[in-house]
Amino acid sequence: MVGTLTGALMGFFGGRFDMVSQRLIEIWSSMPELYLLIIFASIFTPSLGLLIILLSLFGWMSLSDYVRAEFYRNRSLDYVKAARAMGLSSWQIMWRHIMPNSLTPVITFLPFRMSAAILALTSL
Repeated sequence: MVGTLTGALMGFFGGRFDMVSQRLIEIWSSMPELYLLIIFASIFTPSLGLLIILLSLFGWMSLSDYVRAEFYRNRSLDYVKAARAMGLSSWQIMWRHIMPNSLTPVITFLPFRMSAAILALTSL
């Protein structure tokens, strides 16, 4: 959810917001995920909830890149221009028109991300 929402906002609004968000994501993704998972698992009491929270902290960044690229591509298409001409707000255009057409990479990427999360859990 976090990666989809972040990628949607970056891809739709673009400009300075996209630039700053992309740099923050690059900083966050440069942290070594497995080492931080091991450190957090040793500090806190291991539980399923903690593992889900920790994996969701690091698993959303690559997904946001795919959604961002799809939003960039879709926001210049004719159906978005028609929705703007009809007077729909940016949020309505994002959620009613662009988001359903941008979920293909999310659905495709999700099984790979889940297998990576299982691999991270087994390495812990």
